[in-house]
Amino acid sequence: MKVVITGGSGFIGRALLRRLSGEQHDGPGAFLPANDRLDISVLGSSAASVEALARDYPMFTIGGPWPQGGDALDGLLRDADVLLHMAWSSMPSTAATDPARDVRENVEAGLALLDRAAAAGVRAVVFLSSGGTVYGEAQFLPITEAHPLAPVMQYGVTKLAFEQQLQLHAALHGYRHVILRPGNVYGNTSVGDRPQGVVEHWLQRAMAGEVLEVWNELTLVRDYVFIDDMVDVLQAVLLEPRLSGAYNVGTGIGTSLQGLIELIEGITGSSIRIATRPVPIRAVTANVLDSTRLAGELGVVPGTALEHGLRTLLERSRTKG
Repeated sequence: MKVVITGGSGFIGRALLRRLSGEQHDGPGAFLPANDRLDISVLGSSAASVEALARDYPMFTIGGPWPQGGDALDGLLRDADVLLHMAWSSMPSTAATDPARDVRENVEAGLALLDRAAAAGVRAVVFLSSGGTVYGEAQFLPITEAHPLAPVMQYGVTKLAFEQQLQLHAALHGYRHVILRPGNVYGNTSVGDRPQGVVEHWLQRAMAGEVLEVWNELTLVRDYVFIDDMVDVLQAVLLEPRLSGAYNVGTGIGTSLQGLIELIEGITGSSIRIATRPVPIRAVTANVLDSTRLAGELGVVPGTALEHGLRTLLERSRTKG
């Protein structure tokens, strides 16, 4: 089975490639012998990312950059069973400050990639969207795929725009499409100074005895998805040819920011101090995702309890450090 992947340099992409390369991990998802069943190519989005991917994953075919790429890119895409498109250049804060760039680098460049994929005979495209932003303010909880799509931030608007482009493009060109809408995925041990990942940043600060920066009301509720669970879903989706349409990827359990702080205090033994900062972008009050459809059609859904995921992340962070 031929699979082409974009976004391999990102947080979720790195975790997926580690899994597919056969690297050991502590998660529950070593149940699919993907190495033996998948012919994997990874596309970098720049010359630098192509070079880094080739260095880190010599077991895969590395190509790009996309969407330009030339004949070599068309060769990698030719007759692929699945194009897994995870590459996305923005995060909520950067999308809000430069919407035009967000559209140009993600929607327009992504559509150019879809054109090349369709011309090369790709049979299915799987897109990693955002269940945390495309629905906007929840009219009911947990949110199902039937919930109205009304994003309140630029990041969600752009993700939804590409979802719609993909749906139309797939219908016009006759390939299968799958849209995955995950909740707040966490578990990154390499956050650095990127303004993304409240779980990782707060855990990092708590471990260092530093003040936690709070940008939103502590009553905000989110659905936190552990990275190992997200990789389980992606790996299973690659091997399931029957899926089509949009699917939530969430636990169905909401945790407030206050509850998150209390969990971090419990596992680190820290007494956390917080400092409130001005809200940089509008945030929805609550986001909890219903993954019933995914469970019924794929049989794999996120199941790691937040406390367990936090403890695992803490252990991995300490080991890495």
